Amino acid sequence: MTQTHEHSIGHLGYNIDKINGNSLDNRISGIERCLDKVDGVKAQVVDIHGSGAEELLVAVLLLSGAAADKRYTTIQKLQNATTRELMPGLIPHTYVSLGQLGLEAFPSRTHLTETVRQYLATKDSGSIPTNGHDSSSIVARVGPPTERHMIHCQGDIDMAIITENLATPRLEELGLSWRDVEDVFPAPDTSWIYLNRQRPQTWNQRVIYTAQNIDVEILTEVWQEVVTYHPMFRALSIPVPKSLDARFGGAKHLFVTLRPDEDLWYQSITTGLEVESHEDLHKTFVNQWADPLYGPLVHVACIKIKNTDSSALILIGNQAAFDNSSYTLMLEDLNKALENILLQDPDHISPKELADHYWSYRSTSSSAEAASYHANRLRGIGNEQASLWPKKRVYGWFKGNDDGWLMPDGTPGNPEMREPIDPVEDQHGLHGLVRSVQLQGLKTIQRTHGISPNVIFKVAIALFNLKKTGAKTALFTGRETTQDRPSTSSDNHPRAIAGPTTHVILNRVQLPRAGTTVLDFLRKEQEEHVLMAKHAQAPLWQIIELLNPADREVFFDALMRQGFRSEVNKNVKETVLVQFERQSLDDAGLTWSFDVSDSDHVKLEATYDDCQLSKDVVYNAIGQVLSAAAWLIDPTNITKGVDKCVFQESRVNSLAKDLV
Repeated sequence: MTQTHEHSIGHLGYNIDKINGNSLDNRISGIERCLDKVDGVKAQVVDIHGSGAEELLVAVLLLSGAAADKRYTTIQKLQNATTRELMPGLIPHTYVSLGQLGLEAFPSRTHLTETVRQYLATKDSGSIPTNGHDSSSIVARVGPPTERHMIHCQGDIDMAIITENLATPRLEELGLSWRDVEDVFPAPDTSWIYLNRQRPQTWNQRVIYTAQNIDVEILTEVWQEVVTYHPMFRALSIPVPKSLDARFGGAKHLFVTLRPDEDLWYQSITTGLEVESHEDLHKTFVNQWADPLYGPLVHVACIKIKNTDSSALILIGNQAAFDNSSYTLMLEDLNKALENILLQDPDHISPKELADHYWSYRSTSSSAEAASYHANRLRGIGNEQASLWPKKRVYGWFKGNDDGWLMPDGTPGNPEMREPIDPVEDQHGLHGLVRSVQLQGLKTIQRTHGISPNVIFKVAIALFNLKKTGAKTALFTGRETTQDRPSTSSDNHPRAIAGPTTHVILNRVQLPRAGTTVLDFLRKEQEEHVLMAKHAQAPLWQIIELLNPADREVFFDALMRQGFRSEVNKNVKETVLVQFERQSLDDAGLTWSFDVSDSDHVKLEATYDDCQLSKDVVYNAIGQVLSAAAWLIDPTNITKGVDKCVFQESRVNSLAKDLV
C-alpha cells in the first residue's frame, strides 16, 4: 500500500561562527530531532553555503497523515518548537514544497544538498518567494515582513521602521507584537470608504449561518483552516497620518495580516456560546462589532445549538475586508472543507499581490488617464446639490444600529438628533425590503441590442431619481467589480482573488434631451458603462485632487446618500452552511441591489436608513424602479422617447411578490 506524503522544505540561516562547542553535524542532528518531535514529520537538514561568510541550513520535511492534511498548522507547530528549543539564529525562515525540487523522497544527503543549492540559486537571495501556481507548496516566512516584503518601503529600511512603529500600538492593544505580523500592504483607495469610521459598526456585515450535523469544535477548526488561505479575514487596518501621505504613496490605510495562530484566534474567534434554539441566534453575539480602529476586521462566534447535532457561525466583518466575490469564494471554500473535499491549497491570488500591483499602478500613465476620465465626467457636480436623493431629514446616513455615532470632528453624536420615522414594527431598513417580479425581455434586449441588466437597472434608478428631484442630473454611487486586474507576465492561468476587487464610482446620469429614444439612451449608457468599467481602478484620491472644493463636497455627500450594487450576486450552493440572517450596516441612506435568475426573475432589494426614509416611501420606490425597468425593456417602447417612461406599478403589481 502506497502512503501519500506532503513534502516541504524550510531554510534556516545562521552564522557558523556562532556555534560554540558543538560540531555542525551535531547541530544539524539537534535541529532534526527538534523537527521530528512533531507528529507526522520526518526531517533532514543539509548545509548550504550562502553568500559571504554565512552558512545556510535547509530543513527538508516529509509530512504524512494529519500533518500533511493540515500543513499550515504543522508549519506553525514547527515554528513554535524551534523557537522554544533552538537558538534564535536557527529558527526557520521559509517553507516551500519539496515537489518544487522535483523530488519524491529523500535522496542521498549529497544529492539533496546539491538539489537544494540549485533551487535556491534560482530564487531571490535570502528568501524563497511564493509560487502561487504550485498548489502543493507551503510558504510561511518566519518573522514579520522587512523592507524587501512591503512594496511601499521600496527597499528603504527607514520606511520599514516607520511602518512597524505605526502598527505596533494597535498590535499591543490586542496583546500582539510585530512578530505576529504576516504581511503589510497599502490599502486600495476604495477601502477608505469602509474604514472611514463614523461609528463602531461602520460598514459592518453581520451574517448568521447554521451547520446541520456539524459539531461546533469541528466548525471552529475548519474556520481556522480555511482563513489560512483568506488573509483579509485575519487582517486589521492601520490609518496613515496625513503627514506621511507622500511617503506612503498616497495610501490612506495599511492592511496588516496576522499569522493564523492561537494569539489571533483569541482576538477574532469567540467560543463557548450555546443557544436553546435557532431563533435565539438573532439575539446572540449582539453589539459586537468589527471596529476598524481597534480589533481585526472580521470576528466570528462559533455556537453550539443545544439538544441538536448542529452548530452556528456568526460572522461580523468590516466590508473593507471583502466584497461579494471574495466573500463568496471564502464561503465556497468553507463549505468544501466542511464536506472534507478541500484537500489542498485552493491556490487563490493573495490580496497582497493585487494591492501591490494597485499601489504600483497609481504612478502610471494609465492611472492618470483613468483619474482624468472620471474627473472630466464629474466636473460641475458642485452646482447639482438638488440632484441628491434622498433628501436629508436628520444628521447622518446609517443603516441599523447607530449607537456611538460621531460628528465629523470626532465628538459623540446626540442620539436625539436621529429618530426613526416608523414605529419599531415597521422599521425594515437594516434587513431591507425586497420585491420580486418576472421581467420578460431582459435577456432579449441584451441579446438583440447588447444592453446588460445592470445598465437597465442603472437607467431605471436614474429616471426614478430625476422624477423624484425634478433636477436635470441623477447622482448616485455604483459598485463596480473589475474583471481585469493589473497583472504580471508570470500569470499563466486565471485564479480567483482572495480579496475585494470592487471599486466605488459616482454615477452622473444627465436628463436626456427631448426626443431621445429609449434605445439611443440605453446604448449611450451602455457605452459609458464600458468606459467606466475600463477606468474603474482609477485611484479615488487622484480623482478628488482634480476636482474643485464644491465638486468634492457634493462627491462625498453623494457617496453616502444612495448607491447601486451593480455586481450581479453569485449564489452559493448551501451544501453545509445555510444562511439564517444577513444584515449590512452600511453608512449609507439607501442601497439598491438586484439579483437576476436564468428565467428573467428579478429580485430588487432596497436597504435604507430608518431615520431618513420610511417603509412606505421605499416600498413604493422599489415598485416604481421595477415599473421603469419593465417599461424600458418592452419592445413596443424601444423607439419611444425615454421621457415617456411609465412609473405606475400596473404592470408590476400583478407579478410582484413582497418579501418583507
